[in-house]
Amino acid sequence: LLPYFHTYRASVLDMFLRSMLFAVVLSPGLVAAAPSFVILNDQFVKDGTPMALRAGCIHYSRVPMEYWGDRLARLRAMGLNAIQTYVPWNWHVGMRGHPDFSGDRDLVAFLKLAQQHNLLVILRAGPYMCGEWEFGGLPAWVFENGSIPIRTDAEPYISLATEYWQDQLLPVVKPLLYSNGGPVVMVQVENEYGSYGDVSSNPSDKSYMEKLVATARAVLGQDVVLFTTDGGSTGYMTRGTLKGSEVYSVGDGCGNPQTCIDAQREFNAPGMSPFMCSECYTGWLTHWGEGGANTSSSAPHADTILSLNGSISLYMGHGGTNWGFWSGANGGGGASYQPHETSYDYNSPVSEGGEHGYHAGVDKYAAMQAVMTKYGGQPPEEPPLPSRKAFGNVTLTDRVAVLSALSTLAPNPSLRGLSSPPATESVGCPYGFAVYTTTVAAGSNTVTFSDLKDRVQVFVDGTYVGSSYRVDNSPGVNVTTRQGSELQLLLENMGRINYGHGMDHETKGLGNVSLGGNVLDSWGFQCLPFEPNQVAAAPFKPGSGVSVGPTLYRGTFAVDTPSDTFVFLDGWTKGVVWVNGFALGRYWQSKGPQLTLYLPGPKLVVGTNTLYVLELENSTSDSVAQLIGEPMLQPPKPSPSASCDPMAGGTEGAAVRMVTENPKFAHQQQWTYTASTGLIALQALSTLCIEVEAVCTHPESGCIVLAKCDPSSKHQQFDFKPALAHPGANHLILRANNQCMDIWSHDSFDGSPLGTWACQPPFDQANEWWTFDPHMGHLASVQAGPSTSPFLVTVCTVH
Repeated sequence: LLPYFHTYRASVLDMFLRSMLFAVVLSPGLVAAAPSFVILNDQFVKDGTPMALRAGCIHYSRVPMEYWGDRLARLRAMGLNAIQTYVPWNWHVGMRGHPDFSGDRDLVAFLKLAQQHNLLVILRAGPYMCGEWEFGGLPAWVFENGSIPIRTDAEPYISLATEYWQDQLLPVVKPLLYSNGGPVVMVQVENEYGSYGDVSSNPSDKSYMEKLVATARAVLGQDVVLFTTDGGSTGYMTRGTLKGSEVYSVGDGCGNPQTCIDAQREFNAPGMSPFMCSECYTGWLTHWGEGGANTSSSAPHADTILSLNGSISLYMGHGGTNWGFWSGANGGGGASYQPHETSYDYNSPVSEGGEHGYHAGVDKYAAMQAVMTKYGGQPPEEPPLPSRKAFGNVTLTDRVAVLSALSTLAPNPSLRGLSSPPATESVGCPYGFAVYTTTVAAGSNTVTFSDLKDRVQVFVDGTYVGSSYRVDNSPGVNVTTRQGSELQLLLENMGRINYGHGMDHETKGLGNVSLGGNVLDSWGFQCLPFEPNQVAAAPFKPGSGVSVGPTLYRGTFAVDTPSDTFVFLDGWTKGVVWVNGFALGRYWQSKGPQLTLYLPGPKLVVGTNTLYVLELENSTSDSVAQLIGEPMLQPPKPSPSASCDPMAGGTEGAAVRMVTENPKFAHQQQWTYTASTGLIALQALSTLCIEVEAVCTHPESGCIVLAKCDPSSKHQQFDFKPALAHPGANHLILRANNQCMDIWSHDSFDGSPLGTWACQPPFDQANEWWTFDPHMGHLASVQAGPSTSPFLVTVCTVH
C-alpha cells in the first residue's frame, strides 16, 4: 500500500482509517483527537458522525467587511450549518506579484468569522470561479500580452494559475482547514469545467485539472476533501471532472435529483459519493436591460434533496453587490454581450440589504428556514435588520467635465505616438475607462471600430458627438472635422465576460479605428481608472443646469446616525457613484431594471459625507440625487390574475404565454412543428406562427407573439435539441440568436410570459426544457405550473 499512499489520491481505505481513528473515544488524560471531515460509505462524516451539509453561498467580496457577521448570522438563523464562498483571484491579486488579503479582502478574517457562527466552509478556490464576477475571477493582467489560451494546460496561464495557488492563496487557506482547527471542510478545483473544457478528449484540459489537483494536495495535504462541480449529468461531468478517487465529483442545479445521484456514482469511487447539489438556485442573475430576477422559492426543491439524505448549497443564500467595476458579463463575444447590473441581490432568501427575499408574496427566507429546521433543528434567532434611513435629496453643487480634468484623473502620463489603439490590458489599464486621442483631416465622415469592447463616446475638439456600443454591432459615429481636429474616444470597460468561450478574447479596446474607411494611426492613450482618490482630487467648480457628456459631480449631505440607504438618480442616465471614497458601482437608469444603488451604513460617517457621481450622458437640470429608504431593483410585473385570456382566440399579434392544460383552450394550445423550416404553427390557424420579437422592450411582460408565418424569418425558426441536463426533454433554440425559449423568471402562474435566454449551464434549467407531443400538438414545459396538469404554450390576449 505504501506506493499508493504516496500518490495524490485519497483512497477509500485511507478515508476509512482516518474516520476510525478520529471516532475513537479517548480515555481521560489522553490528548483529544484531531478534528476530521471525511467521506465514508457515501456519507460525509464529521468527527466520526455522519452528517448532511446545509450550506448557502455568500461571497465576501460582495459584502462590506463590516456586515460579514450580520449576513453570516442570518444564514445561520435560516438553519444552515455551512457556507460556500468563491475566492476571486483578481480580487486578491489585482497587480501581478502583489497579493492583497487585507481589509475587505481579508479572507482569513471572514473564514474565522464563519467559524464563530458555527458554520463550516466550502471554499471555491478557483482559479476560475464564474459567479457573474469580472472575467470569472481571472486577473485582467493574464492578457497583458494579448489573448492567450486560458483554463487549460498551456503557458503562460498554467504557470500563473499554479503559482497563485501554490505561493499566494493555498498557504493562507491551509491553517483554516478543519483538520487544523479551522472551518474549511471542502476545497473546489476550478468550476463547471465541463461547460468550457473537455478532459475526456483534450489531453491539455485533463492535465490542467490534474495539475491543479496535484498543487492543492501538495500544499493542503490529504486532510481535506477536494471536489469539482459540473452540470448535474454525466455529459457535463464527462467533460469536466476526473473520474475516480482524485476528486469528489458533484453536480449543480439537480432539477432531477436522481440524474445527479446517478452521475455522481458513475464518476466517484465506490462508497465515496454522498449525494450533493452544489448549486440549488434560489433566484437568478440580472443583466442590464432585463426585468429583475423574481423566481419562485426553491424551498420545495431543497426539501426533496434533503429528504434523499442529500447535502445542498443554496446559490445564493445571500447575493450582495458588484461594487465598483467588479460586475462581469455573459455572452459569446462580439455583439453577444450581456453585462450584469451592479446589484447581485439574486432574489435570494437574504436580499442585498439583508432583508428577506420575496416572490409572489412568498417569504423565501421563511420558506427555506422551515425546510432547513425540519432537518437540522432549531437555529439561533435572526438578528434585527441594520437601521435604514431616507436621508432625502442631495444637491450636487460642484462639477467638472471629465476631458478637461485628464491631468488629474489619469494616474500616468499620456502614451503618445502609438501606431494603433492599444488594448487596455497591454498598457496596465485593467478596469474603468480610457481615453484615445488622435488628430484627423477635415471632412464629414464616419468613425468605425473593428473590435469595440465595450462602449465608446466620440468627441471632436472637445464636443460630444455620439456613442457606439458593441451590443448594437458597434455602429459608426458620423463626425464633421476641420484640418487638425482632435478626435477623442472615451472607452468604457463594462466588465469582461465571465462564462464560456466568450472569455477567450475579452481584451478591452477599440480595435482599429477608421475614419471614412481609412485606418487612423498616431494615437495617444490615457488610463482613467477613477480610483476614489483621483475622483476626490478632480478640480471641481460650482455649476448648475444640464451638462452634456461625461461630467463628474460632487455634493455633500449630513448624517447624524449612519444607516443603510439607497441612492436613486431619477432622471439621470448612466454612470458611476462613489460615497466617501467607496465605489458603489454603475447605474444605468435608461436601461434598468436596477434603479437604486445600495449604500451600506458603515460607509457613512457622522457629520459631512461626500457623494460623487460620474454621469456619462445627461444629468437632471437640478443635479439632485435622492437617498431613499428602500431599494428599487425591478419594474412591476404583470398581474397573474389578469394577464391572459385564452378564450379570446388566436389573432396576429396575440401574446404566446404559459397556461395550464384545459380542453376549453384546446385550439389555443395545439401546435404543429415543421423541422425543415423550423416554424411552430398554430393548428387552428396554420398561417400564424410563434415569433420572438426582434426588439423586446419589456421582457417581464413577454417577448413571444403570434405572427404571420414567414419561413425566411429567423425569429420564427426554432430547432429542437436534446437538453443534456434532462434526458427526454429538449431545448427550443431560436436561430436568430441561438438562445433558448424560456419561461420568464421561472414564473409558474397561468399567463407566465415567454422569452429567450442563454441555454448553457448554469442557465440550463427546467424553465428551458420542453417536450412536444405531435399527436396532441402540446408543447409543454418540464417546469411545473400552478397545478399538476401539464403547463402548455398557449395563445392568449393580454389585458
